[in-house]
Amino acid sequence: MGTQWEGIAVMSQAAAAAAKARLREASETRILDAAATVFARLGLSGATMAGIAREADMPTATIHYYFGTKHRLYEAVLAHTLRLWVREIETIKPEDEPRTAIAAYIAAKMRFSHLHPEASRIFAGEMLAGGGNVREFLAGELRLLIERKAAVLETWVRQGRIRPVAPEHLFFLIWGATEFYANFAPEVRAVTGLAEDEPIDFESAARSIADIVLNGCLALKPGDSSGT
Repeated sequence: MGTQWEGIAVMSQAAAAAAKARLREASETRILDAAATVFARLGLSGATMAGIAREADMPTATIHYYFGTKHRLYEAVLAHTLRLWVREIETIKPEDEPRTAIAAYIAAKMRFSHLHPEASRIFAGEMLAGGGNVREFLAGELRLLIERKAAVLETWVRQGRIRPVAPEHLFFLIWGATEFYANFAPEVRAVTGLAEDEPIDFESAARSIADIVLNGCLALKPGDSSGT
């Protein structure tokens, strides 16, 4: 009987621990989302823990409990942003068909700009400020990732599936084009004649960017006179 009750107690403890972990994860996600909104609007220097707490509809003490200081919270938002930012590029593989792979990556980057505009603006702001908080990531993890994906593009070049291109500059072009729609949304709306509350057509923009990029880097077919 004692063993039975001990087993029940262990299961109850495990269930309580799992519930506590879920609550913590939900709270941290809520804080990170609120912090991203505030940091995107006011920057690191202009944001306050009290302002983030108001955005999250939580006590300021709760924000401090989970993240300690404003700078640590900012670093957590950046880390979360970077995980989202690089996730899609991992899907590009040498066995992929280049047109499909590149178009899918562009579409994924546009979805990121659509769903996480604050994250995109925070990263852009960090770059404009010199990138000191992400320098290790840029020179380490990101550089190694791009080197691996550059090898994929170089394989496609050797196979005659795409034209010789500088892989790094192709990625710069895709990043700049897709992130523009998040970072400069007011300009996009103004130039395309949209009202402030009208949604940007991210899917159409992704298709247009993919067409432009693909027409520039895919290998010409025999008899194709386009290009220079």
